[in-house]
Amino acid sequence: MFFGLTAILFFNIQFLTVFAQYNETDQVSGFLPPGYEEVTTKNLGSIGAIEKCGEGSSQGVDLCVPYYQCDSETRTIIETARTDGFGVIDIRFGEDKPCDHYLDICCGIPKGGIPSPTPDSESPTIDVESPPPDPVDPPKSTSEKPTSESPRPKPNQPWSCGIRNDNGIDFQITGNNNHESEYGEFPWMVAIVKSNYNPPNDNLLLCGGSLITPNVVLTAAHCVHKLKTNDFKARIGEWDTQTEKERLPYQERNIKQIIVHEQFHPQVLYNDVALLVLESPVVEAENVGIICLPQAGEEFNSKTVLPLVGEKINLEKKVFIKQF
Repeated sequence: MFFGLTAILFFNIQFLTVFAQYNETDQVSGFLPPGYEEVTTKNLGSIGAIEKCGEGSSQGVDLCVPYYQCDSETRTIIETARTDGFGVIDIRFGEDKPCDHYLDICCGIPKGGIPSPTPDSESPTIDVESPPPDPVDPPKSTSEKPTSESPRPKPNQPWSCGIRNDNGIDFQITGNNNHESEYGEFPWMVAIVKSNYNPPNDNLLLCGGSLITPNVVLTAAHCVHKLKTNDFKARIGEWDTQTEKERLPYQERNIKQIIVHEQFHPQVLYNDVALLVLESPVVEAENVGIICLPQAGEEFNSKTVLPLVGEKINLEKKVFIKQF
């Protein structure tokens, strides 16, 4: 009896030893024990999961880059920013997209490798320490969003007013379920933002305004009548405060003077108008312009429908220009 049990145990140990050796070497030798067949040697992964750009089969082949750094014809990464239009961009976030940021696209790496950004003599630039032509006041403090392009002053050229980019600049958006405007659609819109912003429990945005001259913003008196000039700044050309991936920079200016309507009544918001004089003029650009003002004495029909445009914070605390 004991002899038979010993033989069975010995056989089982030998079988387990051989099977263990097979598991360690099967992918190299291709050996399979009698009665076994190979089912799969690949990891199936998550059913329905999309492969991210630059991972898996596209590793070393593709890379997520800002939309303006990908050539539309060759679909490869380029050195200088494109300005010829980019189709449609979905502003919604989701795991079903190849890139994590909605302004990034999956683009091929050229054979010579990723090109290093180089200054482009034809690209517009701005020297923030050099005053624009005929400034009202000498520049004191400016802030530009660090993106690929900055506007260049246009000497002795009057500004055109009220130019709305109905289809946006660079691209059109989809997924704008909350009436977000197109990028650059309303270039006169101004975001009045806090100077001392403490995220995540603080809101950056105070209110909105409209640029009426290169250095004057029209806004609501109730928004600024209790503030000092160093409490806030004017940001022109902004579209989404949570990203710096747009091709064109916003222009940010300190406030020199607050002028509240002399007959403003805060209790009933009567004459709820104020002017903000900027420390230095902004520079005209595709995403920065001025709004037209009515002529003195001009009358409007009470049935005239006018669009209402402003800044609004969504559930993700993203500030977009919106049309209501």
